[in-house]
Amino acid sequence: MLSMVTRSSPKIIKFPSTVKVHIKADTAKKAQTKPKDYYIRDTLLNGYHIRVRASGKKTYGIESKMPRTKEKISITIGDINLYAEKDARKRATELLLKIKDNIDPRDERLVLQGANKNLLEVLEEYLASRDQPLAQKTSDGYRYNLKTFIPKIAVKPIASIKKEELMDWYQGAKSKPRAAATTFGTVKTLLKFAQAMGYIETNPAEQAKVILGRFKKKETIKSFIPLDEMSRFLDAFYELATEGEITTTMRDYIVLLLVTGLRRTEAQSLKWEHINFKKKTIAIPDNKAQRYFEIPMTRLTHDLFKWRKKNSEESEYVFSGRGQSKHIVEPKRALKKISEKAQLTHNLSSHALRRTFATLCKELGISLDDSGKLLNHANRSVTDSYVNRSLEYQRDLFDQVVNIIESKVEIKVNGNKAHGLYNILRVSFYGASEDILIPEIDSSNDKYWS
Repeated sequence: MLSMVTRSSPKIIKFPSTVKVHIKADTAKKAQTKPKDYYIRDTLLNGYHIRVRASGKKTYGIESKMPRTKEKISITIGDINLYAEKDARKRATELLLKIKDNIDPRDERLVLQGANKNLLEVLEEYLASRDQPLAQKTSDGYRYNLKTFIPKIAVKPIASIKKEELMDWYQGAKSKPRAAATTFGTVKTLLKFAQAMGYIETNPAEQAKVILGRFKKKETIKSFIPLDEMSRFLDAFYELATEGEITTTMRDYIVLLLVTGLRRTEAQSLKWEHINFKKKTIAIPDNKAQRYFEIPMTRLTHDLFKWRKKNSEESEYVFSGRGQSKHIVEPKRALKKISEKAQLTHNLSSHALRRTFATLCKELGISLDDSGKLLNHANRSVTDSYVNRSLEYQRDLFDQVVNIIESKVEIKVNGNKAHGLYNILRVSFYGASEDILIPEIDSSNDKYWS
């Protein structure tokens, strides 16, 4: 008979997850690795511990709770090979005291990370934080300025930027004063943002500005066409346009800028889908203010768009071009020809035409609030309903600008120069009937819109 042999089940050894001892200089090195992670908690400093991982890695750290929220805070101080026990204990004491005072030490880590960011990184954080996004062109301009004009400082941790190096850089950039001033302004704004975020305590750019005083830069004349030179400009423009010295695309583009005050980028990127012949309005979706913007057509701009739709080549853009953008980019050559022929005292640019429009509004006594709306400078948001209710009022303001421009057109009568045939541009450029040429403004018999 075989006896039954029984074996008792193997005893399962459970390792404690916590060991409490007075942590000393050699405690960490003597601690044995176990199959599972465990903690050696200090009996003198509550919350201070050594974590021993199953992998053999050992680190000093702390655990505690925020007094008000009771949120558990766990922070690793560092590897035992990098910290002496006395240094780890000192750091643990500092952290635990902050928590006792209801200060979350983890916020300090975020501040430290922010202080290590460079200006290019702070710029991206600044752009992302804005409720009102900047136009892509503006954002790209900031990036370009930092990389081009202040490249070495732009890649330094912001906490290490000193006012002295900003002053040295600025004083050494006198060959490009405008670029230097613009870039310095960007740096000052970004460091002010970093200061508000708690990444840095002081703004070295503000300190540098105080020491340097007001930045002195070469005064530049903001070009526009004064009223006393408007006749010379229009005479040269009219002659060059009728003789084919400038293209019809540039002709119409310049007319539109002059009588609407649109920005260059707003006008050049206009698509036919933005032109509403039924409502007689122009939508400007791609504008600097990044908000809904619509302006009414006048009789002149209505004729301009009708003529272009009929006579220009097939394209999605009103002012088509041959470049990669598929629309015209810059009318420098055409404006230079006009400026030279007219012998103007100011150089012309697309923005000069916008300034001219603003100047004409002022000459006409149009209020700053109204001219601001025409130029999309208004501070308040403009809703669709508001724009629709005010389109006729705005159309009248635009017509006043057209009229003052046409009043400066010079014509020859019996060999003598005379001013002012209203609707001259509509007739000469866009094929309107000569019957509407009048020496005085009188729209009572003009049934154009009907």
